[in-house]
Amino acid sequence: MKRKGKVILAFIGSLWVAMPLYILLHEGGHALVAALCGAKITEFNILQGYVIADGGTFNTFTLALFYAVGLVIPVIAFSIYLILYQSRKGNIFYKILSAFFSGIILFSIGVWIVIPIGYMLNKANPNDDVVQFIEVLKISPLLVSLVAGVLMSIYTWGIWKKKVFQNVLQILRG
Repeated sequence: MKRKGKVILAFIGSLWVAMPLYILLHEGGHALVAALCGAKITEFNILQGYVIADGGTFNTFTLALFYAVGLVIPVIAFSIYLILYQSRKGNIFYKILSAFFSGIILFSIGVWIVIPIGYMLNKANPNDDVVQFIEVLKISPLLVSLVAGVLMSIYTWGIWKKKVFQNVLQILRG
């Protein structure tokens, strides 16, 4: 198979692996916290990305954790992946998949920067995890954006240091 075909297949395959894995970790985090709080998981859907739980006993901390863990679990998992990432490995799929993982996490952290600003402008969806997190903790939306910005900076530095995106650019240049 020609190089261009391999690159296209690697992009498609990476998308098919990275997105469901992210959704599994995101929704799995919500399900885990709900189950630990005594809730019964009645529905878990990866394709549409949602969890429905019934019951459970939540306090302020566990409810805030329930909303935040959809970001926290994927960030932890992909950070471990990033630590183990080998920039010299020659496999095209591996390099592209790593870039997709990194991009998804950067986007997810970015949501925690942007939505608090929308919240302050009364433009955010009241059912969003970030909005619910802010309301449960009664925390400053600017603080949430700031912490997410710091996290994004650290994660971006790690991606750059490991040469994740540089490797994909090198593949695209041929």
